[in-house]
Amino acid sequence: MRGMADLLSIASMFFLLLTASGVLFLSSSSFGLSSARYAELRAEQLYRTLELSEVVPGVGYLRAAAEVLLLEDPAVPEDELRPSLEGVMEFGLENLGVVLELRTENAVWRAAVGKGERKLACRRGALTLATPTGLVTVEVEVRLLGP
Repeated sequence: MRGMADLLSIASMFFLLLTASGVLFLSSSSFGLSSARYAELRAEQLYRTLELSEVVPGVGYLRAAAEVLLLEDPAVPEDELRPSLEGVMEFGLENLGVVLELRTENAVWRAAVGKGERKLACRRGALTLATPTGLVTVEVEVRLLGP
């Protein structure tokens, strides 16, 4: 009888393990990130990367792009900024596209890399730059595009 009780307890534990594994597998999709949230996080990460990384010491990518938009003599000329900026924007993209757009009341500056038709996520922000005419606010938008 002792051997039969051991066998029944092992079988019931195995059945419990299979049942718990099935329940966890079926409910794991609700614990993971949805694809929309994942795209939002990637757009946020790209925005922060462009904001904090520097083209030249002391000048970040977003600030350099805003200077190209507003100033006649920016710290980083557009022909130097654009290839470097596009390299940063396309780093780590797999079948995605990115559009960076800076906008003031009178002008728009845009850089795009990759491919995609449908907007997956968007991160908006603003910069304030001191120009000879005074302070100017530049609206910044990073759009992540997908298939």
